[in-house]
Amino acid sequence: MNNQLLFKMLEGQNIDNKYYLNQLLGSGGFGGVYLADEVVRDRLIRTIALKLIITDNPYKQLDELIFSTTLNHPNLITCFTCGECKLNGADFLYLLMEKANYSLEDELKKGKLSEENVKQLLLDIVNGLDYLHSQNPVIVHRDLKPGNILRVGDKWKISDFGLVRSLQGTATQTTTMMGSMGYASPEAYEGKISPAWDIWSLGVVIYESLTGKLPFESDSPLHLMRQVVDLEADFSLISDYWQEIIKGCLIKDNKERFSSQDLGNKLREKIELKNNNISDNVNNIKKEKDINLLLKQADYLRESKQYREAIDLYNQVIELNPNNATAYNNRGLAYDELKQYQKAIDSYNRAIELDSNYTNAYNNLDLAYKNLKVSKKLIPIVIISFLVTFLFSWVVLLVSIYLYHYNANNYNAKYKEQISNNIKAIQLNSEDASAYNNRGVVYFYFKEYDKAIADYNKAIELDPDFQLAKDNLKIAQEKVMKNKKR
Repeated sequence: MNNQLLFKMLEGQNIDNKYYLNQLLGSGGFGGVYLADEVVRDRLIRTIALKLIITDNPYKQLDELIFSTTLNHPNLITCFTCGECKLNGADFLYLLMEKANYSLEDELKKGKLSEENVKQLLLDIVNGLDYLHSQNPVIVHRDLKPGNILRVGDKWKISDFGLVRSLQGTATQTTTMMGSMGYASPEAYEGKISPAWDIWSLGVVIYESLTGKLPFESDSPLHLMRQVVDLEADFSLISDYWQEIIKGCLIKDNKERFSSQDLGNKLREKIELKNNNISDNVNNIKKEKDINLLLKQADYLRESKQYREAIDLYNQVIELNPNNATAYNNRGLAYDELKQYQKAIDSYNRAIELDSNYTNAYNNLDLAYKNLKVSKKLIPIVIISFLVTFLFSWVVLLVSIYLYHYNANNYNAKYKEQISNNIKAIQLNSEDASAYNNRGVVYFYFKEYDKAIADYNKAIELDPDFQLAKDNLKIAQEKVMKNKKR
């Protein structure tokens, strides 16, 4: 039976009464991707993408799928879990992934992209490749093409890690030719694997996105190989702005080709977002209305742990658009990492003022309050210790009583505020397991253990694999048992 027909016939099937295959989104010779529902106890948990794979080497490929679930970056498709299953008498591997809006391949069928959209595409994919190439050992994708670049929300993400390869010990390894014709590098025909393979493929993708055609095309695989290895691409359709970037990707010698970091730096230079002259370029950014690109660069700096530089950029975004709730929320995340919790709280509150349905801002605000309490926990102890050393005992007693009542009143107000934030987050998304877990933490902190246990149980019901909620539940139950023994 034709495999594509087989994948179509599997619509409506389910895996372990948990994953229901609703609609086939696309298929190839050995794999099909479905829009699927994850259901637990007859409750819809989430809608996901599920890939079914036919393989003659299940052990090797299952290892590759397991590996893909360990990758974690904003510009890589999130892979949740994987496994083996039998459907209609046939054996498959499956992989659960986050659901995408569409692929770059779908977008290019409508026509070439604008230069502004290509900037965003390149910055996102470079960030994802930089993450893969900076791993130890280095990870090479080997099959970067429009069909494997997906749009999720406002980000482009790399998907399909079926051909990823880790390089152990050397910068280059040898394998059989794999990848997709038209996007494969010159050294790919020799089976030489290195990060430069992915850079070549990205150069082809950018060329295609700007022109609507590939730099090298032929119906004959042999003729195509000769073009890729020996000929130069035609850049007459490419603007001067992009020629330097694409030419740096399509250098025949892989050792001379741009790296992912080179590409990122070159693009940031061209969009005038280098960190050392951001303030000089604000007016130009205003003219270009490039706020989204500036925000992406700030997110990149934050994800690279350059928190102060990221905050500078978020402030620039806010200067350009004071009503940008995302900039306030993400600035709060950067302040959190610097342990400047009060500034983080102020940023989250401003984000909520601008967007009362901003679920992540509510959850982030709740966590910032918890972190602030932990950071201030020792302050009363330090004050009392100081007073014991330098003041009479009756003064110490009065101050201690005052601090006790002050903190009690203050904690009560903060308790109400945090619970209110948690309730708001749950109202916005009643299926958010993390919101219930966070509220449980607040209840536990204020010794309302029964309420905490109820929330932890609810979080586990929504997400049976939520290990943090399970650990919190165990701690709360142990606390209740200890109290009963007293």
